[in-house]
Amino acid sequence: MVAQRWITPIPSTRSTRCHAEVLWLIDTSAWARRDVTEVRDQLDELLSEDGELALSPPVLLELLRGPQGEEVAREHARLTGMMVTLPADEETFRLAAEAMERLAAHAREGHRLPVTDLVTAALAHRYHCGVVHCDGDYEQIAEYGGLSFPQRKIGITDSPTGAHPVARGQRALKKELGQLLHQMPASQAEAFLARVVEEARAAV
Repeated sequence: MVAQRWITPIPSTRSTRCHAEVLWLIDTSAWARRDVTEVRDQLDELLSEDGELALSPPVLLELLRGPQGEEVAREHARLTGMMVTLPADEETFRLAAEAMERLAAHAREGHRLPVTDLVTAALAHRYHCGVVHCDGDYEQIAEYGGLSFPQRKIGITDSPTGAHPVARGQRALKKELGQLLHQMPASQAEAFLARVVEEARAAV
């Protein structure tokens, strides 16, 4: 078990490197599925290649949303005792904001990716680390956001232990709905959501 350590960036951010042979920032999408056999096997293979898992601060916060009460403190201690946590500073957020600009220039809604993913990708770029994940956001960031970092996408089959097709469709619809609501005036968005909720209640 690796004790928690916060890696301090050196002044030249472009040449900053992680203090490990291969350090992989694990995304919430991969960590949440670590008990799935095929995901666990792929993570084990990654670590067998002299790799080490690490956390970005926003992913750490996402993982702490699951437990409740005193379990939050215990889970915090467990996670930070298992994995290195890379610090996100002003330079990290500058890189993430620049990536958003490039993504928006590529596609009008291209920048509306999860902030967690943008910050994690910026950290990976800055520290020359990799990202291990189960979603496609990091591929978009690497291709169009101007951030360079190794990545390993964990493959999941359409099985009872994998992502259900209906669940994937719901996530896609939720993402599209969020993007559309961002384009509406606040009063119009609230009225629209009220109608949707009313129809949903009538349907159940």
